[in-house]
Order: sequence, then structure tokens, then C-alpha cells
Amino acid sequence: MCRFEFASGSEDKDLIKSMEDILPDWWSYQIKADKEKDPEKVKSIYRDGIKKFPKSSELVGNYANFLKTIRKEYDEAEKYYKKALDIEPNHAAFNGKYASFLLAKNNKNLANKYLDTAFKYANNRENLLSELWFYCLAHYPEFRNQAIKELDELLKNGAKSIGWIFSDNI
Repeated sequence: MCRFEFASGSEDKDLIKSMEDILPDWWSYQIKADKEKDPEKVKSIYRDGIKKFPKSSELVGNYANFLKTIRKEYDEAEKYYKKALDIEPNHAAFNGKYASFLLAKNNKNLANKYLDTAFKYANNRENLLSELWFYCLAHYPEFRNQAIKELDELLKNGAKSIGWIFSDNI
């Protein structure tokens, strides 16, 4: 973070402190969490970030992903997926991640709602659409042919799934 040097006294120091309180955003916590290797420290970083930025659907949703994928704390992950979607109900990626979570728990009826919302707001984001069509392929036999066709087209266009974990849905 930038530090400013001023010639005068405490007024300027107070201004600097105020600016430092405003400047950091949720992304700085995400970067710290991504760099950290110790899951306990990652959890602490996310919790600190969420305390500071409780309305960041990105930070809350990424924490839910971490709880599900790394910590295997499924009840807590579900709580944070819901919280992220309370903040931003039309967030396509978190609707898709929560749908995947529900499908892995064999709660297809509830997952349908979130999958539909994810598709509705995916806005031609090919990587997200490939993830969503994969869920359709894995869980909805009635959409198998359409899912294969859509996935083939997305892959031809360069969609990738680097780093995605599909094991819950296979």
C-alpha cells in the first residue's frame, strides 16, 4: 500500500489512516488466501475479510468453495453459499457452484432452481457454461444429447476447465 509523507502534523496522519481504511477491498484478502498454504490460516484470512467486507459476494462465495473443496466442511459451506447468494442472487458462478453442491448431495429438485439461474446470468461466459453443461450431462439424462452438443461446441471455441474439481459430480 502506498504511504504518503506529509510535512505537517496529526491531521495528515489521520487522513492517511482514513484512506488506508477505505483503500483495501475484498480482493486483497482473496490474494492473501490464495497465497497461503496452511488451511487454518486460509480460513482465518477469509473470516477476517468477511468481517471487514460482509457484503462481498465474491469473498463469501469463494470462502464457501474453500470450505467445500478443501476443508470438507459441508454444512458450513452451504451456509456461506446461501449467504453469497443472499448478497447477490443473480451471481451466475455462485448459483452454479451451489447447484453443483446440491447435486452432489442428491438434492436435484432444489439444484434445478440454482442451475437455471446460473444459465440465465452466465452471459456467454464459455468456461462457466461448460461447467453448467457438464452438470447437466452428469445429472440430467434427459438433457444428455443437448449437453454433449453444447459441450462439444464450447470446447471447440476454447472453453477450459483448468483447476475445476468435478469429482463430486461424477
